[in-house]
Amino acid sequence: MKEDFVIYYAHPMSLYGTPQEERDIKTLLDMGFGVLNPAEEQFREEAKQHNNQMSYFLQLLRKCDGVAFRGTPGGKITCGVVQEIKEAVLYNMPIIELPSSVIARAMSIPETLEYLREIGER
Repeated sequence: MKEDFVIYYAHPMSLYGTPQEERDIKTLLDMGFGVLNPAEEQFREEAKQHNNQMSYFLQLLRKCDGVAFRGTPGGKITCGVVQEIKEAVLYNMPIIELPSSVIARAMSIPETLEYLREIGER
């Protein structure tokens, strides 16, 4: 991947300006992506000039090549991020979920085997 492949970083407003946001952006940059972070001051200020701020952010998203999103630590996805994901789906963009609560979501060996049985793989 090259930095000319720009990822829109969709994340809860509660993560704006946090170390988690910094880590996520670094991860995406290390993967070779350019990153459009809607939390940047210039975008937040421009959004204030629009009657519907969400539509402004969706316009920004459409200028990107894909979306990376982060849910809350409990695995929930905030309504704004959901709208951004839906927009990416509508435009057939690749979508990357940045992991949250990976340990809590991990299946044990018996759970994995049961899952494989349920889907007919075992």
